[in-house]
Amino acid sequence: MPYSVTWYEDNEPILVMTLSGKWTLAEWLQAADTAYQMVRDTAQPAQLLITYQCPEGYMPPGMLHGLHVIAEHAIIQDPHILAITCTADNRLLKLMGRIFQRMYKVKKLRHIAVAVAAVD
Repeated sequence: MPYSVTWYEDNEPILVMTLSGKWTLAEWLQAADTAYQMVRDTAQPAQLLITYQCPEGYMPPGMLHGLHVIAEHAIIQDPHILAITCTADNRLLKLMGRIFQRMYKVKKLRHIAVAVAAVD
């Protein structure tokens, strides 16, 4: 499975949705469904951190044509998701994120940044 959805820490309302390797729009939607259900199960507002980790130059199949599906997904629309931050280690995905933000003007989407490598 090219995605994972976990709480950042048990006592912090930050959900981390990670998509890695070569993934598709369908897998993004599965990850978003999982994240949405986890937030709804807690019954408290949360922030969402989406991390895209995939090969440079890779564009997930269906993503450009599926931006409207992402914009309409409950994870984007639900008021329990207070803010969404995205990171990407792929310039194409970062560009796609900027296009998404300009097209759909999602106010809770706070930032699209290049991922920073973890420090030991």
